Amino acid sequence: MSIAAVAVLATVVLHFAWEMLQAPAFVDFAGSTWGATLRCLAATGGDLLLATGAYAITAVVFRRAAWPVQHRSIQPAATWIALGVVATIAFDQRALAEGRWACGPEMPVIVGIGLLPLLQWRIVPGFTLAAVPYVAARRELYCP
Repeated sequence: MSIAAVAVLATVVLHFAWEMLQAPAFVDFAGSTWGATLRCLAATGGDLLLATGAYAITAVVFRRAAWPVQHRSIQPAATWIALGVVATIAFDQRALAEGRWACGPEMPVIVGIGLLPLLQWRIVPGFTLAAVPYVAARRELYCP
């Protein structure tokens, strides 16, 4: 298993868990377990695409594909997270404006979107960045 596979697996599992936990704070997710699960799975696919795109940009900027395990600076991680936050703000503002979903009364709103999606792109990547080097060190994974 490669570091990339560990990163993708961690990203999918952590984002799906977050999506499921925050789902009740959105209007259309209440009461429909199967429907909410499918929507959270679709949102996780979007999270994976966003994370992958931000990762690729970060790898190009810092000229290191395996930056989570090879780079000793906080800058790549901060760049990756910042790109995720900016993309989340843009995507969620558009989705809310188009009525694709709506925040429920339990959802605090900041910068025009729900606070939980913003926290998601601060917390989940942090756990992913902690998991990847840990697993890599334990398993002596291949670094591309």
